[in-house]
Amino acid sequence: MAQFDSSIEDAIEEAKSNFDGELTEIGVSTENNQYVYKIELESDTEEYEVSLNVNDLSVVEEETETEDDPEDNDYFQYNDLVKVEDAIETAKKEVDGKVEEWSTDFDDGKLYYEISIIQNSDNEDVDVIIDAYTGDFVKIDD
Repeated sequence: MAQFDSSIEDAIEEAKSNFDGELTEIGVSTENNQYVYKIELESDTEEYEVSLNVNDLSVVEEETETEDDPEDNDYFQYNDLVKVEDAIETAKKEVDGKVEEWSTDFDDGKLYYEISIIQNSDNEDVDVIIDAYTGDFVKIDD
């Protein structure tokens, strides 16, 4: 994955300047052939999703919708997590290839990084799951 002109921390700060809520998901993916930070925030009444250009943090897409059933336990602080760069390094020790995208994902109340890698051996896409709090390798989903 390429180096970007802004960090995930910058993107979270930018999203929080647009919406007052708790962090529920972060990631990097491609939209319209460009990398974007995807940030999701939630308040008691609304959910906010924004895609920000990874270089200048301009808004590529944003959406706010009414939240009927807020999930109280799915909030996190990025500063409490292992840095995504370290999680990617761990994932690349498990799978040789190029990181395509990554995101956080709650599963059974635990928070994980899901890192999508295109394998060098066969160009197949696999997801490497890393514990977001410890940085430990969990499994490979293919």
